Amino acid sequence: MRSWLTVVNWVVMVLLIQLHGGLCCWEEERLGLLDFKAFFKSNSEDAIDLLPSWLDDDYSDCCNWERVTCNSTTDRVTQLWLDNLNNNSLSDYYYIHYQPENILFLNFSIFLPFKHLISLNLSMNNLFGSIGNAAPENLELLDLSWNRFNSSLLPQDPSSFSRFRKLKHLDLSYNSFDNGILRYLNHLPAITSLSLASNNMGGPLSSHDFKNLSNLEKLYLTGNNFNGSLPF
Repeated sequence: MRSWLTVVNWVVMVLLIQLHGGLCCWEEERLGLLDFKAFFKSNSEDAIDLLPSWLDDDYSDCCNWERVTCNSTTDRVTQLWLDNLNNNSLSDYYYIHYQPENILFLNFSIFLPFKHLISLNLSMNNLFGSIGNAAPENLELLDLSWNRFNSSLLPQDPSSFSRFRKLKHLDLSYNSFDNGILRYLNHLPAITSLSLASNNMGGPLSSHDFKNLSNLEKLYLTGNNFNGSLPF
């Protein structure tokens, strides 16, 4: 029995190596990263030197690329730090942020190959788009701050937002969300840190708006137009 199990283990290892392509970087994730680079480069005038380590080369290991972190055991991409890809200063970006011709439309399906992705930072890229049903489900950190997202980012059915049930840290500050976002947030019970600062939100808040966020520890609401008192 023991020798039979040993043979099975070796067969499984060989199959995994073949599927993996013999490299540290999983092929579908390498191609996904290159697709993202091509998208951003084709929509940005200042992206000549964008992500130079991301090479379209079969022997280039995406786990060694800048802004990419992989799990040391599985070699799956777990973190993508894709913030401020044009390397603007905050003052420069503040100007760019309010120029409509600089908006980039992002289709979140580009991140579907990253099934083990835990952290995704896309802040300060002037992005607009829709999540729909196409986004990684294992995210624990999502930073979309300093972009141009609004309610069109969200799926039509708020309950479908529950696929982000593992999300703990969400930053939506400096976008254009209104109070409608609150209906979606109630489907994220794992949230511990939430920033909605500097959006188009206003009016009074009720305890119903946060009734399911029982793990919430940090809440940032500055830069909106709320009135009344916090219902906590």
